[in-house]
Amino acid sequence: MALEVRNLFDQYKQPENRLSHALAVALAEDPRLRRSFLRHFVNSAHDTNARIDVAEQRLPGEPDTSEEEADRRGLPDICLYNDDGWALAIECKVEARLSAEQLIRHRRTLERRGFDPVTVLAVTGKDIATRLPRKIMLHKWTDFYDWACAERVRSEWATRFADYLETVERTLVEDKYLTDATLTHFSGVPFSPNRPYTYLEAKRVLRLAMDELRNTRRLERALGADLKARGRTAITGKKGSSVWDFIPLKAAHSANVFTQCPHMTLSIGEERFYPHVTIPNGIRGTLKKNLLDLKWDGFREVVADIAGRMCRAVQGCPGAHPTLRLQQRHYRSQRSEPTVDALVHLDLRTALRRAERPRDRSGVKYQPQWLEAAFSAFENKASNLQLELGLWMAYDRCPEVRTRKALDLVVATWLSCKPILRIMLR
Repeated sequence: MALEVRNLFDQYKQPENRLSHALAVALAEDPRLRRSFLRHFVNSAHDTNARIDVAEQRLPGEPDTSEEEADRRGLPDICLYNDDGWALAIECKVEARLSAEQLIRHRRTLERRGFDPVTVLAVTGKDIATRLPRKIMLHKWTDFYDWACAERVRSEWATRFADYLETVERTLVEDKYLTDATLTHFSGVPFSPNRPYTYLEAKRVLRLAMDELRNTRRLERALGADLKARGRTAITGKKGSSVWDFIPLKAAHSANVFTQCPHMTLSIGEERFYPHVTIPNGIRGTLKKNLLDLKWDGFREVVADIAGRMCRAVQGCPGAHPTLRLQQRHYRSQRSEPTVDALVHLDLRTALRRAERPRDRSGVKYQPQWLEAAFSAFENKASNLQLELGLWMAYDRCPEVRTRKALDLVVATWLSCKPILRIMLR
């Protein structure tokens, strides 16, 4: 059997059944992976080379049944068993409620059929408040995903299963099926020359990244981030060159719209991963005045401080560069993509003298006029201008973004921008 995505989606109506089938196939096809699964999740002694059979949507010894029949009878999604009488029943949920009564019924049903001992394992997509009976184990799909990712180097079926979890999650997010549930963890941005960018995959990865970033208390303590506030209310569409979301500041509570205050933005694009602090065009007058009161010399000093902080934070990621972007844009309609009329994109190290960036081997030359031009345009703006300070990480130069270290880089980038936020919000 193989995990053919289209066939699975045609064959099974319920997401739980698609996922349980994928797991059943992987466990049935790879005995070594099956032994790893039992050791990891069941702590089972039945991980020897003895034959273990896998029954899906049926009880051991019964013929195959339809999805509708299995649901009607309340059968376990997967049963693992052997001739010694040992059995494991697996019940799979995503958003649906987990019932203790159903799990107890699975165990009793297998015991009536002569199996002893019987183990029951429940898997769900979210935290639950249900109190489960003793000897019933509970895991989340994210636990299965982490396990499969760790087994990738040893098992092709682990790779297929992990990839399938990502595929299902991407589809369920697009269908607005998932609310509180998740199937995977943020494990990095997967895009590379061998895995080109797709908008739907970027949306999935962004959702996972933002979920974890909104639990980072350092952002609340150091920057006044409003971790409980929602970012974008809806990320619609099925295509685009980038996708983004943001975390507002508590100082924005008095604002009518989030574009009246600076905010922390994460953007995932076709060629780069880009965390930054956004100073939007509609920034409140008092906040803008606090920034412009610095004049050119003061602004350069603050930006030099930010650039130095970013350089120190990304010493383990030499392909990343601290960035300032100033964009002039207009919109043809409320829902249209912006048209960029002008763009200043500069490496902040161009504004740093050699003495201000020790141990920097980037080869970037000192040319402060780029930063001066950006400040002059912002100071005298007569159009829709947005200013951004962040870290530009191209996929082909920053393999670190394909790991969980990417989240550390996001946090370090936002924290590095504290000097300019402190000045604007004073």
